[in-house]
Amino acid sequence: MTLQIGQKVYCALYGGREGIVYKIEGKQDPESVKSLGGGAITMGGRAHFGVVFDDGSISHVPESIITGIQWQIYDEIATSLEIDKALAYAEAEKLRRELDKQAEAARQERERQNNLREYGYLLKRTDRPNWSGYRLAAANIRKELKRAFPATSFSVTCKGYAGGDHVSISWVDGPTAKQVEAVTAKYEEGTFDGMADCYDYSRDHSFTGTFGGTKYLLPQRDYTLDGIKKAWREAGNGASIADNWDECIGNTSTDDGQRRYIREIWAGTDLTVAMRA
Repeated sequence: MTLQIGQKVYCALYGGREGIVYKIEGKQDPESVKSLGGGAITMGGRAHFGVVFDDGSISHVPESIITGIQWQIYDEIATSLEIDKALAYAEAEKLRRELDKQAEAARQERERQNNLREYGYLLKRTDRPNWSGYRLAAANIRKELKRAFPATSFSVTCKGYAGGDHVSISWVDGPTAKQVEAVTAKYEEGTFDGMADCYDYSRDHSFTGTFGGTKYLLPQRDYTLDGIKKAWREAGNGASIADNWDECIGNTSTDDGQRRYIREIWAGTDLTVAMRA
């Protein structure tokens, strides 16, 4: 199929977008376009098409792609006025995005300056220029946890590997996982998207860009029998299998629901002060 200026199209990528062909470069050769693997791979064609979309974005698409399975070519042809309006909107959106980018950069710089004042006791990238970001994050996490929970001993280790890195944090009883995460969450550089099977980096680097960051934080809070008993009694409960927790863990006759309930009470109890009592 030979396309023309004004041809209306639809692209299924990125949630689906309607568009208009506003420019054609090169000579079209639709007979040379071939597909492999049921249309997943296409090749051939000599032309390139400028497409302006209804969301204000613009793409330059090879002939082999625009005629592929992810695109639909409509019979309808846009008028020159429609094309001009679409291009004007795209230009306005480009300007808006640039202004938003500048405003976000200014906001992050203000936030960075605030962080430098608030966290002046932490190591900065400029202090350890040869360190990786996750190694710096691990060192600063140790400082912050010692400062926030001086009565608890934490083990903080870091590891880099192909495609990522992580910082592991382990401790016994002491503060809850939520309390520790409230201190350390700002060191995480993004989140893993299980649906897309990819890691989404945050666009805000005002903290991690200065004090280090890691792809993954792995907190692990372990328990002691004394910790289990303290948490159970602080919740207002009397004697129970909590008094023999170590034995009941491996006892298949112990009710799973009861074990889980006692563990949930322990997980939600701050034992930082309780274990010193």
